[in-house]
Amino acid sequence: MNTTHARYPIAVLGGILILTLAHLAQGEHKIILNNIAVAPGNPAMVGPQSTSGMAVAGFVLGLLSLLLLWVPFLGLLLGILGLVFSGTGLSAIRRSGGTLGGKGLAVAGLVLSILGVLV
Repeated sequence: MNTTHARYPIAVLGGILILTLAHLAQGEHKIILNNIAVAPGNPAMVGPQSTSGMAVAGFVLGLLSLLLLWVPFLGLLLGILGLVFSGTGLSAIRRSGGTLGGKGLAVAGLVLSILGVLV
């Protein structure tokens, strides 16, 4: 559902989203979702979450660190990088206030990276 084009009245079946010209004419620039008025730009209501790239990178590096343990020092290096990327991604997810997803990937990346460093 794309709500970025508010030039025209939109009525979605089931009363999920109703935006009328009357609201726009009165200067009320808010969206009504399930009888809850939401101000535009509210991150909790603007589309799907994006996944943290740092969390994805940390997960991939942690997985590679386990898969490439047999290569001298490469597994260790990838594990350390995985720890850094996963920790940074997890921190960014916590600070984002719900706009970034991927907490599971970041935690899995931390676990895999720790295993890659210790083994």
